[in-house]
Amino acid sequence: MKEIMQSCVDRVVGEGVFWLGGKLKLDIKVENNAQLEKYFANLNEHLKSGSLIVGFNHLSIVDPLIVYLLLERGLGDSMQRFVIPASSKFFDGRMGRISGSVLRYMQERKKIEAFPVVQASDDSATMDAVINLRALRPILQALGQPGAIIALSPEGTRSRTGQMIQAQPGAGLFISHCIKKEKNTMFVPVGIIGSEGVNKVDSKRFNLRHETGVVLGWPLELKYLLEQKQNLFPDESDDNKAMTDVAMLHIAQLLPEQYRGYYSVRNFPQFFNK
Repeated sequence: MKEIMQSCVDRVVGEGVFWLGGKLKLDIKVENNAQLEKYFANLNEHLKSGSLIVGFNHLSIVDPLIVYLLLERGLGDSMQRFVIPASSKFFDGRMGRISGSVLRYMQERKKIEAFPVVQASDDSATMDAVINLRALRPILQALGQPGAIIALSPEGTRSRTGQMIQAQPGAGLFISHCIKKEKNTMFVPVGIIGSEGVNKVDSKRFNLRHETGVVLGWPLELKYLLEQKQNLFPDESDDNKAMTDVAMLHIAQLLPEQYRGYYSVRNFPQFFNK
């Protein structure tokens, strides 16, 4: 009986959260002002034989939900798996009972596979994400699998300044893994603008009337990112860091300069002035 009651609670809470997510005001655009239908047709075609790594900048707790809902609407059944890492505090009760219900709802009734990532400091704006091999397994298994989408915020945490912060090397590790293993995967940059106005870090208040801009970038071949890494960072000893920075620059390219932060034109003129 207790399990049945918990399942009912999970369903009510989960459906409530996703219903509220559907009420968010979004201004959706595609890079180079392309048509949204053409964009998703392109992604659909690739997912027939491969996977996508979707990277986005992180301003608010609602960002992953925004990315999921957009892809669910645009891709439908073509999206067979949606894998996303999340802070371990959403799993161990530190975020309250609601987070547990939402997680169980996502895993049981949606195509979302969320798994915990232990972070070195939950209070630091530049926290390091400590990812062990066990945590990596869901992503490594999904990479290259037809219909699989791996959604990542390479920064590893929400920005407290509203600007991009220096990313952790995890995204670069996955991209390099795909190149090495010749997995059929592409990288999709997504720029999010203004979601900090919906919910700010450490705030329990939500403003569903605030409009969030989303710019969808075209999928990029991983070998193209490799070429850019070699050209932009020939002296960087950490390959994963350099690869991650290339991916982040493509996300930054979709954003207004005031949102780019660490990945600004000033810091990376060799990318933006090419």
